[in-house]
Formats: sequence, structure tokens, C-alpha cells
Amino acid sequence: MKRCLPVLILTLAALAGGTSGAAASTACSTTLIPGSSIALPTARANGTLCLSPGPFSGPAASAARTGGPALQAPQSLKVGLNGGLTGWGPEAGETIRDSTGVRYARLNPLQEGSWSAARELVGKGIMPLVIYDPNLTEMAPAAVAAGVQSFVPLMRELGITEIELGNEVYFHGSTPPEYAAQYAAAHEALAGDGITLIADAWTDTPLPDGEWSQWERGGGWCVLLVQALGYVPDAWSFHPYGPMSADGFGSGVHRSGWATVPRMLNYMRTEQIYAPLNITEVGQPTYRGTDGNAAVSEAEQASDVTQYLTQAAEWGLASIYLYEGIDTPEGGYGLYAWPLRAKPSAAAFARTLAGLRATLDS
Repeated sequence: MKRCLPVLILTLAALAGGTSGAAASTACSTTLIPGSSIALPTARANGTLCLSPGPFSGPAASAARTGGPALQAPQSLKVGLNGGLTGWGPEAGETIRDSTGVRYARLNPLQEGSWSAARELVGKGIMPLVIYDPNLTEMAPAAVAAGVQSFVPLMRELGITEIELGNEVYFHGSTPPEYAAQYAAAHEALAGDGITLIADAWTDTPLPDGEWSQWERGGGWCVLLVQALGYVPDAWSFHPYGPMSADGFGSGVHRSGWATVPRMLNYMRTEQIYAPLNITEVGQPTYRGTDGNAAVSEAEQASDVTQYLTQAAEWGLASIYLYEGIDTPEGGYGLYAWPLRAKPSAAAFARTLAGLRATLDS
């Protein structure tokens, strides 16, 4: 599930539609709507390109384009977890559900081997985000389309409306053009089904000639993907593992982390490739596991969980899924240790979630 190199959902709606001052003074020759099949290079060549009014129109978008803060007041909020809610026995799942107040989860039916976990979650009042994650590398677009289409009957039955296409495909040999072809085929296959198809987002990425396409220079994985796709995906997913203060797009001193997220949002708006951004995995381990990532104390993890949820709301993210419910050998990312023991992060999660819900209800 987690990244191969060293959930909680907060769905945040946006401010009311409208136009920024810049948009009011500049006519748009093309309005680009996420998920619409408008040829991006052609649209740009024809003049001023604007995003449709919606999640990031108005003051928040104007602030983002000028480098200012892009804070938004959420109008609805979902919270979920990766792992821990199924597969550990009924007592563990019930304890985590009841103590955290979680109502959403992210899972992989192909990895689970069936849809029984999804059925169980829905039966307990928890809505899954499902991942379509076979080995996408070099998989024919037609096969990807058939695969996501096979999910539709059960998704419709269970009321599930989102598919994440692949998990960290950039770590498994996929290139932006290859992934774009797969996304396009899957998107066409799902047309009319009311399903949001979430594309993997990433940072700087290598080019075929060995050079790098960089966010800071108008490139990067997402820009190349949209150029190959010809339109902006329905939504993006991103996994900003790393130090809370890390804000880079590369490695070493330029590594990515939690602070990369607002920079990514600003670059997406600047490059006119914005679509709702979902943090479908993120977390801090309390011990070093098989992934080799440095550990933090349990108190630090709890503080980070509070920061994740609070800033996800401030930044207007579509969702955030914490990794994970219960510790696994990858590292101590869980809100709970095993045998089942709540870490301070479990209480921090529940407390912050309750506060966010109270804000929405007020």
C-alpha cells in the first residue's frame, strides 16, 4: 500500500464560485474544466487559459497565483484511514471505528482478493475509496479500461464513487505518457457512470534523455502527464511522506515532505493543471521498519497527525488518508500498535477530527 521508496479523508469543498480580479480583467479564450477532453496545448496556443469556476476560483485562487496563502473554509469533510479497519479481527476494527470516529477508508480490492472488505466497511457505515492497482507497468490501455469497468457494478451496488488509478505508479516504471494513455482509456470507459477517476501526482521526473523535468521550471510529472493526456484529470492523489518541514520536489536536501503540498497546489494553479488534490497516504513512523524511514517519537507522531488534519482543512485539500490504522513491518505508522494499543496519535486523530466536524456543523 505505502510507497516503495524511502487514511483519514477530509473532503474539502471550496469557496463559492466567481472570478478573481485577474480573471475579471482578462478574457478567457478557453476555460479548462478538470476531467474535460480539451486539448491543452491547443487551448494554450489560442490565448488566455482559465480554470472553470469552482474549487479554486475567487480569492483563494487569486492568492495562490500571487504566492499568498490559499486557505479555504471547508463546507463538507470526510475522514478515513488506510488499514486497520478490516483484516485484524472484529474487535480491532470495532475499537478503531468507535474510538476515532472514522467514517472512510482506502482499500485495494485486488490486493484483498475480493470485495468482502468493502462490503464489511459499508455495512459498518464506512465508505471506501477503492484503488485499481494491478501492475500497471506496460499494461495495455484497453486492459486497464476493462479492469476499471469491472469495478463498476459492485461500486454502484455499494455506493462507491471514486477510483484511484494505481498506487505510486511513478515508482514502478510508469512514464507520464504511458500512464496518460491508461488514464484516458479508463476515463472513457467510466464515462457516464458518475465515478471520479483519481490520477497519481508526483514531483520532478526523469526524461527519456536522462535529464529531469522540474516543477520549478514549468515541468514535473503532473505537467508532462497533462500534456500527454490533453486534459486535466478528474482529481489528483499525492503521497507526501517525509519530514513535516520538507518542501522540495526532488531528493536529498530537496526532498519532498508535508510542506511540499502547498507548493504543489500553487504550481498546479500556475500551470493551469489544478484538479482536487487528495492525500491518499501520509504518515510518520514511530519505529524504523522495512522502508527505512527515520522514526519519530509517539508524541511527535501525535503532533504531526494534528497538523496533517488541520492544514489539510486550511489548504482546501479534497481528502487526506493517514497511513495507517495499525503498525505493520513497514514501520510504526499506525495510530495503534499491535497487539492493539492506542498511541497518543489515536487520541490526537479523534480530537482533531471532532473539532473539524464541529467547525463544519457550526
